[in-house]
Amino acid sequence: MRGLTFGYPAVAPLFSEWNASFGPGELVAITGASGRGKSTLLYLMALMVRPAAGEIRFRGERVDQLPDSERAHLRAESVGFVFQDATLDASRTVLDNVLESCLYRGVSRGASIQHARDLLSRFGVEQRAEHRPGQISGGQAQRIALCRALMNDPGILFADEPTGNLDRASADTVLAAFRERAAAGSTVIVATHDPSLVTECDRTMAL
Repeated sequence: MRGLTFGYPAVAPLFSEWNASFGPGELVAITGASGRGKSTLLYLMALMVRPAAGEIRFRGERVDQLPDSERAHLRAESVGFVFQDATLDASRTVLDNVLESCLYRGVSRGASIQHARDLLSRFGVEQRAEHRPGQISGGQAQRIALCRALMNDPGILFADEPTGNLDRASADTVLAAFRERAAAGSTVIVATHDPSLVTECDRTMAL
């Protein structure tokens, strides 16, 4: 990010001339008070929101000005995102929610089912595969959202308060997954208030 500037209408800018860089293999915590813009920053970096000024580069190429279709393709191929409220589709089963990213990458459902079930099993929610989001707990929804984000083995993984609804054992499992992604060369960026998670990250950026 170079000179990143963004704000909502009638509100003072959240970011002004903000610069930062993140490298492969890093696990980074973004911290700060509520309302400071942690979630918005993740949305900007994940190309879900366009900055008012500045630029975003990925693997040396500028990506913030790409057409929407190309931004969507880049997200499908290279980005995983865990939303704070999980954001699962209530009309679809847990398994279909996890398989969602495959549709955008043009990968067949049949070729991906076993990978999806393996992820659900790893995070202890495999028995919920045929349930719908309204039939599961908040903590289960958060783990399922992580499964969905990991389906494409993302080069960049963003997570917004990923341990907020989890007990300590589940949070430790999630942290292990983050470390595994970083060890595989991915960049992992988490917005969090969880001090246990912050202390395990390679570095912290406070907003």
